[in-house]
Amino acid sequence: MKNNKICIVNSKIISPFLYFFISWVVVLFLYSLYWIELLPKLSVELFCFFVFAILICIVLFYFSGSLKFKFYIDEKKIKRKLRKGFFFCFLLFVIEAVVAGGFPLLFLFKGNFKYGEFGLPFIHVTLYAFASIYVSISFLAYKITKRKEFRNYTLLFFFPGVLCFTRSFIIYNFLYCIIISFSFNKLGVKAIAKIGLSVFVLGFCFMMLFGYLGEIRSGGDSGIGDYIEHISYPSESFKKTGISPLILWGYDYVVTPLGNLQNTMNSDKGTYYSLDDFKLFLYHFMPDLLKKRVFPSISSEIELIVPYFNVSTIFADAWTKLGWWGIFYSFGGMIVIVLVLYKLKKERNMYSYLSFVYLSVIIFLNMFTNMFNFMGLAPQFWIAFALSFSWKRVFLVCNTPVEKKSSL
Repeated sequence: MKNNKICIVNSKIISPFLYFFISWVVVLFLYSLYWIELLPKLSVELFCFFVFAILICIVLFYFSGSLKFKFYIDEKKIKRKLRKGFFFCFLLFVIEAVVAGGFPLLFLFKGNFKYGEFGLPFIHVTLYAFASIYVSISFLAYKITKRKEFRNYTLLFFFPGVLCFTRSFIIYNFLYCIIISFSFNKLGVKAIAKIGLSVFVLGFCFMMLFGYLGEIRSGGDSGIGDYIEHISYPSESFKKTGISPLILWGYDYVVTPLGNLQNTMNSDKGTYYSLDDFKLFLYHFMPDLLKKRVFPSISSEIELIVPYFNVSTIFADAWTKLGWWGIFYSFGGMIVIVLVLYKLKKERNMYSYLSFVYLSVIIFLNMFTNMFNFMGLAPQFWIAFALSFSWKRVFLVCNTPVEKKSSL
């Protein structure tokens, strides 16, 4: 077993139910502050739905068992995998850069950067999906072996997000690393306190940095914080807190999706379809790459509170299609997906472990939009889920010698 390390995970921290609870408690709490005047009053019906959904997820989380994984990490094979993976991802990036005549970070330095104009269909999605998977694998190997080489690979595979100036890619992979790191802890009182404090400190620092970068990118001529104040219409209750207006950048991004859902429900402009139209049930959880081709005629009619805060929760599109039936279908479908993943869990497979990490991030970020559709997150989950059924066996840790070499 030379050059092999044993990975043992026995934790509930990678349970997707936990992240539904965390995300919506945070959203509801921040929304209740009404720090900006743009937010419509949350209806009793919608508030009760979220309370009901949160309680259901708490119960399911409490009664679900710890997620146990036990597998070997073959350092030599992981190194070869990461080395080949980097060349593959870098090749895809070079192809895109050659076609575009450069890359976004270079364009930014030249002063002619425009969002959304870099990337080839399918190649860009493939690059981001595999780079994210390799970030997760290299960081997992680092947590197990403590070798700096794997840590360096982790940082190296962030290159698409840095060179393409894609903040979302960096955020998603940062969340993967956080969940992987915490998953090696059992969920006790000390662990909860440690995680809670870490998340609060990191969250506050991130929101301040996010706000500062937002002001810089907006190119306002006045002082830092003036631009977000101009577009957010902060309430008197916020002004009385004395908190820096930079925090409004993060606050707005968290609460306005729910505001857009409530505004859509208030407008009563939803295009309601018949429950007999089965394609709507497939449409809701289908990744964009397939959805746009299978159902090109179906569109969303979200009623935004303002044009520049243009995202809404996973439940908004469901409401426009099927009303309350759609919202409960969206929530119920999520529960079914999680329970199926529990049922099909492979204790001796690294990719089965990673599929829980990826699904947890999807569900956590569903506060913003339907991440089951989003091609920046969905491919990682489906690739890991498919690889969890790989013919390559990963053997259980045991007290007797293992003649065959383990393989990931």
